[in-house]
Amino acid sequence: MKKLSLIFLICISFSVQANENEAVVHLLIAAKATGMCGTITQLAAFQESTKMLGGDEFINRFLNTEMARLGKTLPQFLDECKASAAIYSATMEELGFKQ
Repeated sequence: MKKLSLIFLICISFSVQANENEAVVHLLIAAKATGMCGTITQLAAFQESTKMLGGDEFINRFLNTEMARLGKTLPQFLDECKASAAIYSATMEELGFKQ
């Protein structure tokens, strides 16, 4: 019976650790996506303010290439940006960091 209890406790321990690892991975994915979305937003804002020659075409080509690489449409990507930003903001707030 003691061996069975020990095995049960070990299994629960691994299960809890796996769930924690999944949560951390989920947060890392959201943070990475938020950063990528923020960079693209900054690119667009920079181009809007500077009107750099060829900048619009570059940004369009870049976005089209990235969407193809990710296998997404631009609306799907933008929806994921909103979702990842919400996860990031909620997590930072929950950790005591206001934005």
